[in-house]
Amino acid sequence: MTSISHMDVKFLWGNSNYDYVCSESLGNSGGILCIWEASIFKKINTTVSDNFIAIYGTWLPTNSKILFIAIYAPQQTSCKRKLWDYISNIVGRWNGESIIMGDFNEVRSSEERRGSCFNPYSARYFDRFISNAGLVDVTLEGYAFTWAHPSASKMSKLDRFLVSDGIFSLFPSITAICLDRHLSDHRPILLREVKLDFGPTPFRFYHSWFDYVGFDDMIKLSWHSFSHSDTNGMIRFKKKLQDLKKIIRSWIKAKKLLVGCRN
Repeated sequence: MTSISHMDVKFLWGNSNYDYVCSESLGNSGGILCIWEASIFKKINTTVSDNFIAIYGTWLPTNSKILFIAIYAPQQTSCKRKLWDYISNIVGRWNGESIIMGDFNEVRSSEERRGSCFNPYSARYFDRFISNAGLVDVTLEGYAFTWAHPSASKMSKLDRFLVSDGIFSLFPSITAICLDRHLSDHRPILLREVKLDFGPTPFRFYHSWFDYVGFDDMIKLSWHSFSHSDTNGMIRFKKKLQDLKKIIRSWIKAKKLLVGCRN
């Protein structure tokens, strides 16, 4: 990626409400391109290097300061050590939260590499960088390895998301997933916030209600009185349970009031 125009980015993004930063290609690397929705994240400053792009800005929905760093780490161990030290210094001087993502060209344990040599010294230095920078390695769901040789004889977990602790306060439902591989020898990784809605609070049913006189008869009469016309049996069953829940609540409330008046 020797150069990229606004029209190129617009074609990739799909609309005009974006901002972006890119770095030129280096060796086999095609460069780094970062694009974001301008209405969500406002850029304050950037640092563009051969192996990373750092974007300082404000996450507008919560007015939070976040530093995004997209990485394409070098292969040489000595160069990676210099990069970890530099990134750690950047994160340490930033007064806000941090999200570091991309191809780190490094693993943290022998389990994250298969079919190739594991360098414990390099892995320890990488681990030390993560710890010293106060970062958390977000667990990747899906595939265990993010990179694979075309022959599938070698596989490694080279791509990941490292975030500061405060990110989990800003985005409590944050998760990361490793997606299917298509054109590249790397699998794409996705950081997302998934808010699960399990519906209304479950209906509470107390065993003591069976002691009320007439409870069993009320249940039987109510159940047989429902006449839902849905062709789907499960839908009819669901609606009957919903109606029965309302009747039980009203009946129990009336019984409790009657018992209270007698006392």
